[in-house]
Amino acid sequence: MSLIKERSILEARLTDLNYEKREVESLLNTELKPKVAVLKKTLAEYRRAIEIQNEATVIGEFETSVKTELFNVQMEDDSQLEFKIKNQFNNNILGPLDDHLSNILELCMYERFSSALANVITFTQDTEHGRYGFLHGVR
Repeated sequence: MSLIKERSILEARLTDLNYEKREVESLLNTELKPKVAVLKKTLAEYRRAIEIQNEATVIGEFETSVKTELFNVQMEDDSQLEFKIKNQFNNNILGPLDDHLSNILELCMYERFSSALANVITFTQDTEHGRYGFLHGVR
């Protein structure tokens, strides 16, 4: 076989292979790449769904622990939960607090100032009209 004939056979084979290459690239671009893009998007959505599910699990576990703590606190003896200001602060703090509250009532020209008594234990106000929460009663 001569070199010219061999060269023409190789060129024909090269032309056939280039044609096949273009067909494969066309198949990749028209069918496979769009499918890959859809699959990547679906995979990202599944990953996000799993993350959300994991977050929901963590939140659910936290909710359960908070409910358990709340139940335990509610079951404690009420005397342990009562806040007693006199046990927390001494007269060096309570005296000035009483003076400041009196000054506030006086400066606000509170009508029933002389008959208003702030109960520092319960933080309520006793007036001739009954008992009110201190901040609710002093307006």
